[in-house]
Amino acid sequence: MYGEEVRVRKVLAKNEVLKMRDALSNVRVEEPVMKYIVSLVRATREATQVLLGASTRAAVHLFYASRAHAAVSEGRNYVIPDDVQEVFPDVINHRLILRPEVIIGSYSREPLWTYNTLMKVVRGVIESVPIPR
Repeated sequence: MYGEEVRVRKVLAKNEVLKMRDALSNVRVEEPVMKYIVSLVRATREATQVLLGASTRAAVHLFYASRAHAAVSEGRNYVIPDDVQEVFPDVINHRLILRPEVIIGSYSREPLWTYNTLMKVVRGVIESVPIPR
């Protein structure tokens, strides 16, 4: 395994990636959705099950991922709260540190118990923040 040569097939050229990134700059995020992103990230720091919540950098990445989801998955040039909610778990899950008692208290013989516990916390955060209309 170690020391073996790995062959990587080029999928996109650098200029194609740059074009796609530039295209996302045309995807609008209105102020209520921006505030929603900030509120969601803040809620991770206020959740009782979380020892260490998401940072400001997480909010920036949530902003970018929401724009990409709106454009690529939905074909829109604007972000709605549903886009933010869709990408929130993937952007946030590795940025949270749960309290030990939350992890220990949820122990079961289920193989993905920590991930499932984390996803329950993430869903709880989403449910705790009012959705802008």
